[in-house]
Amino acid sequence: MKSNKELVTAFAKTWNNLDSSFIRDLLDPDFHYASQWVLDEIKNKEDYLSYLDKKLQAISNSGTRLIAELGEHENKYCLVLNQIQNGRANKVTFLIETKNGKLLRADTCMIPDPKEIKMLNIIPK
Repeated sequence: MKSNKELVTAFAKTWNNLDSSFIRDLLDPDFHYASQWVLDEIKNKEDYLSYLDKKLQAISNSGTRLIAELGEHENKYCLVLNQIQNGRANKVTFLIETKNGKLLRADTCMIPDPKEIKMLNIIPK
């Protein structure tokens, strides 16, 4: 069974490689995803993977560089996603919940602010 850190690391690899294969088998069937920039919450694994694959493809096509770095917030592992486009950096916090070796939920948010995250200087490849 994968640890919380291993699961969060797999999510970082997904973003750093723009490839959902790192998490496909790790998502709980009832995986939920919410974002402050998306109105509706996604409430299952299949819908999330469909959404994620389209998002990763759009990022790839845009020429945007994305870096996912491990951090810690309230003694839990999380990610800070740094999207670099035209020399500008946009950072968001990516909170992840896990249980029994599965990814249960992820939230993209500005609260907590990425500046409040204790960065671990780990960028999984």
